[in-house]
Amino acid sequence: MAEAAIAICSGALLWIGCWDVLDSYLVPTAWWAKLCMLLVGLIGTLATRSLYDRTALLPPPLHDDVEGTSACVEDNSMLPPALPAELSPRPRSLGVQNLDTVSPWDRANERRCCFCLQPPPFSLSSCSRALLATFAGLTMWVGLWDLIEEHMVPTLFHTCQDEPTLGCASVKLSLVALGALGLYLTRSLYGEQGISVQFQRL
Repeated sequence: MAEAAIAICSGALLWIGCWDVLDSYLVPTAWWAKLCMLLVGLIGTLATRSLYDRTALLPPPLHDDVEGTSACVEDNSMLPPALPAELSPRPRSLGVQNLDTVSPWDRANERRCCFCLQPPPFSLSSCSRALLATFAGLTMWVGLWDLIEEHMVPTLFHTCQDEPTLGCASVKLSLVALGALGLYLTRSLYGEQGISVQFQRL
């Protein structure tokens, strides 16, 4: 719980600082500037491969039908290259520890800077790429948020031009319902394996 609380507070501090700097000091308030932020952030998340999970695009595993013949043709060109044993983030088999090699993840688990914090080995390239991905995602979020909040909603609904009003409150509640529906349809709200965790460990 302490580790999760620290992670959430740290993420909130980073979000608030980056959000306010972009919103109040660097980017104009015009709608085209917010659209540019959305596009720049989208390009940044694509460049850092943080927009979507590439493993979700892999073909399903090869299965045999009832007669013992292959039900589909295995295409190894679609599969990513196998990681060496010392770089694999997961063990080869459940309940069996590989005694020959010690992965960086295992070495990180042996080091604790306090009772709840367990940082990985410092890597300038990994840290820079992760921060770039975070800032790119924040740029996209700020642009999208302001484009909807400050330009689209007041233009489409005149009752939201002078908040707070009862009519604008109903508009915002409808946005909540629409967002919840979108999260449900895209499996971003929950899935068969459970609910996603706030700032879960990597």
